[in-house]
Amino acid sequence: MEKHTGDRRVKRTRQMLHHALLSLIEERGYDALSIQDITERANIGRATFYVHYQDKEQLLLDSVNAVMEDLKSHYQSASAIDIFMKRQTFSVALFQHVFEHASLYRALLSERGAALMSTRLQREVAARMQQQVIEPLLALATVQLPADLLAEHCAASLWSLVAWWLRNDFPTSIEEMGRIFWHLINQGLLQTLGVLAQEESEEETVEKENTWSQK
Repeated sequence: MEKHTGDRRVKRTRQMLHHALLSLIEERGYDALSIQDITERANIGRATFYVHYQDKEQLLLDSVNAVMEDLKSHYQSASAIDIFMKRQTFSVALFQHVFEHASLYRALLSERGAALMSTRLQREVAARMQQQVIEPLLALATVQLPADLLAEHCAASLWSLVAWWLRNDFPTSIEEMGRIFWHLINQGLLQTLGVLAQEESEEETVEKENTWSQK
């Protein structure tokens, strides 16, 4: 029982530190922050901070890693076939995650945010997109391009939409943002790779889905 109580206390303390860090990044920027700033905002002592983290860099890394692990679980159902059927499982998963963790993304994507960690998140999205979407598409493509190039291009576009969505305080729904991403990126991607003809009928699209389902 004591162990569970201690685990909950550790988790609660770290959450307080995460929230304090992110709110301060939004207000002042990451570089300007001190440990004292963070502990005062979290209302804990400096000694308690050092029980959990060596410095603010480790705190930031822990905050981002926790979100990245959660983000990975959102992508488990994403696949290339969703693009054929204009389902935006991949992009919608990211927009949903951004909505649920808005304070973190606002902090990392702000002008005063931690650029290194923002880049890391974008690379994680690109890597996941390459594995689950780009490489399966290239297996069907008539035009071959580097998988990492396509993934970086798509991820950069997706992050630009995320940044706009956050700056404007979610003016459109999660699903609508997914549709916007489809029209801006996915349709052109399929045409460029020769996977989907520009005037392909809905019947042909359904036939592709059946082919994918059998693989």
